[in-house]
Amino acid sequence: MVRGNVSKALLSICLFAGMAVALTPAEAGTMGNGSARPKPVAKAHYSFCWGAWPRTSTAYFSTIITSAPSPANPQFETPFRSYLHETYRIGPSTECFIALSMDDAVAGKKKEEASLTDLQKMKIVETDWKG
Repeated sequence: MVRGNVSKALLSICLFAGMAVALTPAEAGTMGNGSARPKPVAKAHYSFCWGAWPRTSTAYFSTIITSAPSPANPQFETPFRSYLHETYRIGPSTECFIALSMDDAVAGKKKEEASLTDLQKMKIVETDWKG
């Protein structure tokens, strides 16, 4: 009879311990339901920047820049604006196009250049700026 009580007592302790483990708070780095938070995926970025200077009807373009894999988009607007100011003594607002493939970046650059030359009659200057 003592043997049966010991077995029941051990069973109760094991069940209690199992429930305690199951009910502990989630570990740091999880979403609270036991699954891990997805980490941002690092990927390469392909970018080009441009700035238009209406006084001379000229638009300035960088080359296509391949950035190292990163979960965040690269920020090139301010450095490109500084480059244009230092090199050409102009201060246009600048924009940058960011793509996840080289083909998309090349297509985007061609489209932007065509838009500026066709619609706004601007001449294009390829600056060879690489970021």
